[in-house]
Amino acid sequence: MSSEGDRSRLLVLWGASGHGKVVLDVGRSQASFDSIVFIDDRYQELGPSFLHCPVLGGLEALPSLRGCSFLISIGDNAQRA
Repeated sequence: MSSEGDRSRLLVLWGASGHGKVVLDVGRSQASFDSIVFIDDRYQELGPSFLHCPVLGGLEALPSLRGCSFLISIGDNAQRA
């Protein structure tokens, strides 16, 4: 992504599991985003993609995603808190 304007059209979903599938469906139904990616601390287990979307890493990826749109897609209340 080359500019802040471009970055705002990238949706980052935090959590790649069951609830992430639901949030991904919602994100895909919106015409607001050019791309959707995941971050998840289990990225090494998940591999490079989840449901055909890139997995960029865990929390350490956050600084490089400044200016992007975020949704929390962690379904477990205790983990989300």
